[in-house]
Amino acid sequence: MDKPLHILQADRGKKRLCQECGTRYYDLSRQPAVCPKCGVEHVEPPPAPPRRPSRSGGWPRPSAAPLPDHASSEESPPDETEDRSEDEDEDRGEDEPAEM
Repeated sequence: MDKPLHILQADRGKKRLCQECGTRYYDLSRQPAVCPKCGVEHVEPPPAPPRRPSRSGGWPRPSAAPLPDHASSEESPPDETEDRSEDEDEDRGEDEPAEM
């Protein structure tokens, strides 16, 4: 053999499968490809245009608006729910018996 195997395979074109009879064949780089067994022409559809990533998908982008002053401070406001439960315990008075 004078030519390497990959060059010989490139000369055959693309490997195809006939949609009519199921025969596998090489198109020999011809357009349209014609099945050697049944003679049906197979036209390849044009390539689809490239897809662009969507702008609306994914995580939201950070806004350029500055944060309000109270949200940017490191100290958080005191949690009033903890204070209320302690105050209720003191108001009840642990020394006094519960009413029945």
